[in-house]
Amino acid sequence: MLIPQAEGFRILGTLFSSSLFPYRAPSGQVTLTSYVGGTRAPDLALRPHDELVSLTVADLRVLLGVTGEPTFAHSVHYPRAIPQYELGYGRFKDLMNAAETQAPGLFFAGHYRDGISLSDSILSALTVADRIQTHLTPPA
Repeated sequence: MLIPQAEGFRILGTLFSSSLFPYRAPSGQVTLTSYVGGTRAPDLALRPHDELVSLTVADLRVLLGVTGEPTFAHSVHYPRAIPQYELGYGRFKDLMNAAETQAPGLFFAGHYRDGISLSDSILSALTVADRIQTHLTPPA
């Protein structure tokens, strides 16, 4: 789930990992992966682990009715995890296309090029793999 800033929560969103991938949690429990910080509140992500867990659990209590305390909690800090497609981003995509055209054999792929979702990344990889294969295949 993604949480709009207007809702006033500190977490940006949560993945229901054990619903997406079987055997990610013991029977009767769930595994949730929540995101904090981002461009909305970058300093929030720098808070100590225990504080991050507390604020995340507090938001999940309100949003999902979560009760009890986490069996396990882990935090990782990624300073530049998800690209932000801000106004004017199309210019960068045009620059990547121009660079690829001017330098045959140079290929760009990934979140910064084709979207931030997992499906976008997979499609980006498949597309660039096809382009590389075409580049490497001699004309008949």
